[in-house]
Amino acid sequence: MSVFGGDRVCAAADCGTILSVYNPSSRCVIHDEREVSLQARASRKDRPSEARRCGTPACERWFESPNPKRLFCSDRCRLQAFYEHRRAAADAIQ
Repeated sequence: MSVFGGDRVCAAADCGTILSVYNPSSRCVIHDEREVSLQARASRKDRPSEARRCGTPACERWFESPNPKRLFCSDRCRLQAFYEHRRAAADAIQ
């Protein structure tokens, strides 16, 4: 990780914020133009939900989630799949 000068102040007019030694920019987070593009991204609540079947073989439920990586309908099903996978791995070792 690069380290920059320790006594740097934000270059924006009337801003006396002391910049972090890890901040490569000449401006603080409030005045950095790159921050504007990050704020324009859509939040998770704005994403469309997808309906899919739970990843646990014993569960036949359908669920909706805006997260495309979510595989299980609930924490109970997620943990059940985890322990089944762990048990199968232990059986394969023996």
